[in-house]
Amino acid sequence: MTATLASNEFALPAPYPPSIARAADRATDCRIPPINALKPYARLLLQALVRSIQTKDITNSVRISNECFAQTLHVSVNKICKIKKELESKEWIVRTQVQSRRLGMQVSDICLTPWALRTLGLVSGRVKDHPAMPIPSEDQIAIRAAVVQEPAPPQHIEIKTGGDQPAPATSDATVAATKSDPQAAYYANNQVPDDLMPLRHLGLRASAIRKLMGMASKAGLMLGHIVELAEDSIAKAKNPYAYTVKLLSSNIDWQGRLAAKRKREAQQQEDTAQEQQTEDDASTVRQALAKTGLLSSEKRLYVWQWDSSSAVLKRTNIENFVCDPLLAKWAVALDTHAIAQAIRDGSIFAVTKEQLEQWQTAPSDDASAEPLVFTTPPTPPASPTPASKAGVQPPMQPAKRTHPWHGTPVAADMDALFAAASASPERWLCNPAKKVWLFRADNDLIRMAKLQEVQSKEAHKVEWRAVPTADITKVAQLLQEGQLIPVDKVTVQSWEPSQPQRETAAPEIAGALPPPTRQSGWQGLGLDNGLGCFFPT
Repeated sequence: MTATLASNEFALPAPYPPSIARAADRATDCRIPPINALKPYARLLLQALVRSIQTKDITNSVRISNECFAQTLHVSVNKICKIKKELESKEWIVRTQVQSRRLGMQVSDICLTPWALRTLGLVSGRVKDHPAMPIPSEDQIAIRAAVVQEPAPPQHIEIKTGGDQPAPATSDATVAATKSDPQAAYYANNQVPDDLMPLRHLGLRASAIRKLMGMASKAGLMLGHIVELAEDSIAKAKNPYAYTVKLLSSNIDWQGRLAAKRKREAQQQEDTAQEQQTEDDASTVRQALAKTGLLSSEKRLYVWQWDSSSAVLKRTNIENFVCDPLLAKWAVALDTHAIAQAIRDGSIFAVTKEQLEQWQTAPSDDASAEPLVFTTPPTPPASPTPASKAGVQPPMQPAKRTHPWHGTPVAADMDALFAAASASPERWLCNPAKKVWLFRADNDLIRMAKLQEVQSKEAHKVEWRAVPTADITKVAQLLQEGQLIPVDKVTVQSWEPSQPQRETAAPEIAGALPPPTRQSGWQGLGLDNGLGCFFPT
C-alpha cells in the first residue's frame, strides 16, 4: 500500500493530446513569423492558454484567473494584464467578462481567434497573413461599443465553485461581435461623456475621469457643470486632476454660476437676434424707399420719408405733405419694426407725389372708409370757460376725417376729438385751467400723459397711455364744454410746472362713476370738479 502511494505521488501527469501538444510547442517557437513578433512572456501565456483548451471544442473559452497565470509564469498580476492586452491588440485572443448580481465580476472568458487557431495548427486551412490593424471609424466605434457595453444577464448565480465550469453561452456571440475589430472593447472602455471631453484632451485617462465623476456624485454636483465653468482654469493648472479634485471640495455655488452663465448666453443670443432683426427691418425699409422715396398705406393717412440729415425715418400727414412738403410737420417714426412688417405684408408700399395728390382729389373706393362730416359747430357755453379766460378761441368746425372706428358707438366722439386735435401741430389737447393732463390724437387712439412729464422729459421717454373706450364720451364732453383746447409744444413749454392735487369729483358726476376698488388698471375716469383731471390707480 505504501509503495502504491509513493508511486502515485511521483507519477507524471497524463500527456496532452497530440494536437494540443503540437500547438503548444508552436506557440513558443520563435522561428514562425507571426509568433516571433510576440514577447517571450506573451508566448508563454499563449502556450498556457493552448494547453487549457478543451479538445472536444477548441472554440470554447478558457476561464483562468490572473492569479493562476501569475503563479504559473512567476510574474505579477499587473504583468499578466499587460500581456493579455498585448495578445488582444494583436488579434490572438478575445476577452469578455460577465457581471453577476450576486457574485459580482466573474473571471474573464478568453477565446482564441480563428486566425490564431489556424496559425497554431489547431484547425485545417491555409494560414493567411496577419491582418492589418485599421483605425475604426466613429460610426463603427459607436456600434461596437454599444455591443460590448451591453449589460450581460446575471449568469452563473447558482453554479457552485470548484470543479470544471462550462463556458458561458454568450462567448460565441462575443467572438462574432468582435471578430472584425477586436479593439472595439478598448475604444468602448475609453469613452467619456461629451461634456467631459475637455478633460480627455488635457491627458486624463477615462478611469481618472470616471473617478472624478464618482467624487462629484458624492458631493451632489455635476462634473460636466464644473468643467464648463472652469475649463480655462483647469487647462492652466499644472495638475488638472488635482485641481479638479480641489474644485470639487470647494464651497462654490456651481448651480448659481451656471444659471448666471446660461442667462448671460441667452441675453447675448436675444441681443444678437434683436440686432439682426433691426438690420433686416432697416434693409426692408431702405429697399422700399429706393423705388420712389415715399411710402404710404392703404388708409391714406400718413406718408413716410427718409431723412438723410438725421438718418431716421419720419412721418407726416398726407394733407400737409401735398400742400407744402417743406412746411409739413415731420415726426420720427419709432415703430420701425411694425413698418417693416407692414411693408412685407403689402400694407405699406412705395408711392409717388402724384399718387398722393390724386388721393386727396379723388374719393376713396372703399365705402366703409367714408369720412364723417360734422357741420354743427360746438355750442358755446353760457358762462365764461377756462379757454375764454386764457384768451384762446374754441375749436372751429372740424374738417372731414376718415377713421377705422366708423360705425362704432364712439365714432362721433372720436371724430370730434381728432378734428379738434388737428388744429395743433402736435395734435395735443389740454385743459389750460388745470394744466395737469395732456391728450394726444395718435394712430387711431386718444392717449394721455402728465403735462409735467411732457415738460421735463424727452419726447420718446414720455409715457402715453391709451384712454379707455368707455371714457371717450366723457373726454368728448369736456371738449364740447370748451374745457379742452388744442395746444402746441411752445405753449406747453411756456407754462410753469405745477403740482396737481387730488380733489373730489363733482356731485353731479360722482354718482355716475363706479365705486372705487383696489383692482389693478383704471377705476374709471374720475373728473376733477368737472375740469378734466384724471387719476389712474
